[in-house]
Amino acid sequence: MNVPVNKVLKLEDLVRNDNVLFAATGITTGDLLKGVQRKGSMMFTETLLIRGRSRTIRKLASYHDISRLSED
Repeated sequence: MNVPVNKVLKLEDLVRNDNVLFAATGITTGDLLKGVQRKGSMMFTETLLIRGRSRTIRKLASYHDISRLSED
């Protein structure tokens, strides 16, 4: 990827325009996001989405039924 080693990168080095999407899902609970929680066969996750072009910030709370996962 031609990323220099041992160099502090600035925002302009990482993102050249506003056509970008940032996503982060909490694994453990912190100041920004809740961590993964499980109750029986249900799991809860919280995800932060930021879209550069529209400056939209979304926080998603999702519930996942893990009993429906395939064991292939």
